[in-house]
Amino acid sequence: MIADIPSQDQSPIVSPPPFLPGPVPDRTRWAGWDRWRRTRRDFVPAPAITMDAYQRMTPRQRRLHDLYRLATHSNLLIQETPMSTQVTWRLRALIVDNVFDQGPDTRPGMMANGGACQG
Repeated sequence: MIADIPSQDQSPIVSPPPFLPGPVPDRTRWAGWDRWRRTRRDFVPAPAITMDAYQRMTPRQRRLHDLYRLATHSNLLIQETPMSTQVTWRLRALIVDNVFDQGPDTRPGMMANGGACQG
């Protein structure tokens, strides 16, 4: 859905703040963990807007919208794919195997690269 931007005399499009101001909750303490647990799914993605609407924004509104889009793209859900399942299984097996390796030699490892859209 394409949202339209209000005129300059109206408030910006962002009604709920895309991120909470202030320090990050300390999830090692009960209060921080509880706050994070209750609010972790409250994020509302940035609306899709037209180029016309973006060009009608004030510079401040553009900066806010760009920051909101950046936060939206930084909070994408992690999809489980056959490749990610295999990498996870393989990496966990290596970690467990390396725990019991007591020799001075180099421990086996794994390099994972998501380049070239390989999953």
